[in-house]
Amino acid sequence: MIKIINVQLSPNVATVGQSVKVEVEVTENTWAYVKSSFADWNEIKTTKQDWNAIKTI
Repeated sequence: MIKIINVQLSPNVATVGQSVKVEVEVTENTWAYVKSSFADWNEIKTTKQDWNAIKTI
C-alpha cells in the first residue's frame, strides 16, 4: 500500500524550476514497485538520510 501523507509544491505550480516535496507511507511489499516506477529516480531521491527516513515510516 502507498499512502500519500502530504504534497507540497514550492513556490507554486506555475513556477519553472519548482521543487516538490512528497511525504508517503509505503509498505515493504510495494517498495520495489515504487522505486521502479520512476524513470528519473535520482531526481526524486533527496539526501540518503532523508530518504531512509521516508522508507522507514
